[in-house]
Amino acid sequence: MKKAGEEAEERIKRAQEEAEASWEKRKADFLKKDEFDRLCSTRALSFFQQGFDGCLAQIRDNGYSEAEHPFSFLDVLKSLEALPDDGEAGLSGEK
Repeated sequence: MKKAGEEAEERIKRAQEEAEASWEKRKADFLKKDEFDRLCSTRALSFFQQGFDGCLAQIRDNGYSEAEHPFSFLDVLKSLEALPDDGEAGLSGEK
């Protein structure tokens, strides 16, 4: 009877180890997929947008009006236009 119990425990332990190994393999495979990157990008963009909008709301709630204090640094399009092109950045660093 003891031997049968020990064998059953051993089979249960082996099955648990196989399940854990299978889970880890599936997780690693999923993390390598494009779908994971897409989900992370979407989620990150959502967090950024909510945080950015919250920041603007706090600025406005504290009495800073755009008329008195232009928020030009918060204009994403202007900021992107002000960035140097890759070629220009290389030239400015040359002596």
